[in-house]
Amino acid sequence: MMGPARVRRNQDADWDAWPVTDYLAENYRRLHPCDTEVIHHHSAVYRGCDPGSLARTLELGAGPNLYPLMLAGAASRRIDALEPSAANRRYLRHQLDEGPDASWQPFYTLCRSLDPALPENGAEALRRVRVVPGGVDDLVPGAYDLASMNFVAESVTEDSDEFTLF
Repeated sequence: MMGPARVRRNQDADWDAWPVTDYLAENYRRLHPCDTEVIHHHSAVYRGCDPGSLARTLELGAGPNLYPLMLAGAASRRIDALEPSAANRRYLRHQLDEGPDASWQPFYTLCRSLDPALPENGAEALRRVRVVPGGVDDLVPGAYDLASMNFVAESVTEDSDEFTLF
């Protein structure tokens, strides 16, 4: 007799092996309608904050997605990109060090058209970003003025209680 099937939980995921190149090709090499909607929504939130008024903001499970980080670029003095995947952290650091790939320009153009307080270019908007290793379990309550989550992959769990918790 076989025992119950093992349920996959978030801690079982090999975040360091995340296929960054494939993920970017599928999701962020062009501006999708869902991205446009998210940018419109988040832009409205950040426009409601005075430039530089947020000491520290968080993008939880940042992945290789730059536009949520760009959107925070006017209101936030420091932006933490909390990310469990070493592969995604390498990508983010490369984008911060070398400047965003050209494919991010349409995203930033839309971001800035909706929030003119953003810096003139995406590289300047990303200047305040710090890439931080970790996940939701590493959060310190009260450490951030504002936090956001976009398309978070920390939901790979098959455990409905764990999914609901996060």
